[in-house]
Amino acid sequence: MQKVFSSEGLSQLRLLVGQKGNLDSLIKGVAIDVSACDLEDAKTLPVNMPLLQVADPGDDNRVKDDADNAVILHQSLVGMTARAAANPRLWSTFAFKHYQDYMLKRWPLTDAKDEAKAVDKINDRYFLKRIGHKGYFRHGVARLWWTAHMTANMDEADLAKRYELTRFAFSRQEYQFGIFLRKFGASQYVSRAILSYFMTNVARIEEAIEATYESDKGFVEFIRFANKHMNIYGSVYVLDVLTREKIHSLMERDAKVFYGSAWPDA
Repeated sequence: MQKVFSSEGLSQLRLLVGQKGNLDSLIKGVAIDVSACDLEDAKTLPVNMPLLQVADPGDDNRVKDDADNAVILHQSLVGMTARAAANPRLWSTFAFKHYQDYMLKRWPLTDAKDEAKAVDKINDRYFLKRIGHKGYFRHGVARLWWTAHMTANMDEADLAKRYELTRFAFSRQEYQFGIFLRKFGASQYVSRAILSYFMTNVARIEEAIEATYESDKGFVEFIRFANKHMNIYGSVYVLDVLTREKIHSLMERDAKVFYGSAWPDA
């Protein structure tokens, strides 16, 4: 049976990580021994946890395996509820007990400018620093499961189609930052609606970019613009009660404002 850190074990872990020698090891990318921290049974976790990998730990390539890892983890934990996945002890267990080597490759501490920055990154990516949905999408492992949970179509029998939106959500980091870290990103319905608009209109966005010849009208800039305005719409509308068509029409209006005459007809 799998085990997770108990409340006492999590406190022990924090003290262990804070010790100078252990902190230095983590900053150097060397895993530390956490076996002395108290554990308790977790009946809902699989006996064998799946392998998560970072095939190329180079600065620009660490993100390439995120989508695959998210699908693998979500499939393995398919029976886990959102309530169970809100447990910070679970994600600290994953970060330090099951996936410490993965974490040190995907979220290395070697690039921290000083020890204080390294500690802040550990609290943010390895422990669950923030309470609420923003914390889940900042945590190095939790963000994988939660992104899949928010985007997977579990009614779809075909595996590729089931996780089509999940993979798209990892295709650009700006989708993670611009959607799931905003207030409306806590809504599964709204997140899916926004992502589906971008996914459906990739070709039109690229066509508009080609037609503008403006350096500040790129894909990332439009994602930021559209999500910023969706945040504003959230102060006027209750986004969760809008139809998907209405959300898409608001985004279509944003595209026309952003790209002007370069925005192609549907």
